[in-house]
This record gives sequence, structure tokens and C-alpha cells, in this order.
Amino acid sequence: MAALRSGPGATGPRRKGLPALATLLTVLLTCCVRCSAQTDKPSNIILILADDQDVHLGGMTPMKKTKALIGEAGATFVNAFTVTPLCCPSRSSILTGQYPHNHGVRNNSLSGNCSSIQWQKGPESTAFPVYLNKQKYQTFFAGKYLNQYGKKDEGEVGHVPLGWDQWHALVGNSQYYNYTLSVNGKEEKHADSYEQDYFTDLIVSTESNDLCMNPVCDQHYFMH
Repeated sequence: MAALRSGPGATGPRRKGLPALATLLTVLLTCCVRCSAQTDKPSNIILILADDQDVHLGGMTPMKKTKALIGEAGATFVNAFTVTPLCCPSRSSILTGQYPHNHGVRNNSLSGNCSSIQWQKGPESTAFPVYLNKQKYQTFFAGKYLNQYGKKDEGEVGHVPLGWDQWHALVGNSQYYNYTLSVNGKEEKHADSYEQDYFTDLIVSTESNDLCMNPVCDQHYFMH
């Protein structure tokens, strides 16, 4: 599931990126353009990405609050398609606006180009956060990035992709406890305390503390 929410004065970047990014940037722009017309100020954008929300398997069934507060308050695309049902290639397509045969990520492994050095030097360097950052957006990432992110010999936790001002990325694949984060390029280890380490709550706390959420803030933001 991916959801977009916009603050007052919503808009996407003011100029087009590369053609490969056109579709994604157009979606961001379309979701925000009405508010932008009223205030003539770029909007705040929040992109929420979650794994495994399969309709037939009932992935959204236990997420009643998510459906009520986000899904039912917005639009549902009833005839939408993903480029691939596999995690890392699909996430790479969201970041770049490219099909897997163009960005080169074939599966969830390093040998399949998932967060490899080749990916980092190539498609990742022109991902859409780079263009939002050039449009003076304050960019913030928290959560799972790519399945092989932060692995040894592939930049490890010191690798922070271009375009991100605040970076709080999970090393490796999904874990809620006993995980490692890259916090702006520095390693941060977590244990199994519900109060201190439960990953979902930690992300919420981090977002609240690190990102300017004040509506009078001069700099607009993008949160992923």
C-alpha cells in the first residue's frame, strides 16, 4: 500500500525531472495541485509505503485504523498495477520511476542488484528525492529502504543516498526488534524493549522530533 497525504499548499516539484521519473512526479504533483493553487506555496508531502497488503490474502484486514484514517479519507485506485510483486525491484521502481529492466534490480539479493554498489552509483543517484531536494524540499526518510541496504562491502550504514536531509533507515529486511539503523550514516543498534525499541513506534517518535511539522515553517517537506 502506498498513500500520499499533503499539507496546505500542496504541489510537487516545480520542474520536470528525467522522463523516467515523470509518472511518479506527476502523481505527487496531481495529489497536491489544488491546495497549491490556493496558497501559491509548495505543499508538504507524505508517502507511506507498506509491504504485503494483498487484497486476496486480507493484508489490510487487521489495519482498521489505517484504513479509516488514510484509505477511506482518500482515493482508491481500483485498476492499478505494480511493475513487479517482488519487494526490492518494486521499491526501486518507486524511487526511480523506471521498470526493473531499466533500473536493473532483478530480485531481493545483492547479486540481483538490490542496493548494490552498481545501483548506488547508477539509478539511486537520480532517484526522485534528489529532484525534490533541489526544489528546496526538506526530505526525511524513516523505515525500511531496500532489502540489502547497509550490508558489508556495499557502503554499510555509512551510505546515505543522495537527496535525503534526514535518514533513519533499517539495515536489511523487516524487523521490529533487535535491528540496526543507519541514522544519518551512523550505526544505531536496538534491542527488544517494547517501550524503547518497537520499530513502528520509534519511527513515529523520530518523525515528530526531527521533522519540522509546524505549518508556519518556511521550508516545505517530503516524508517517506
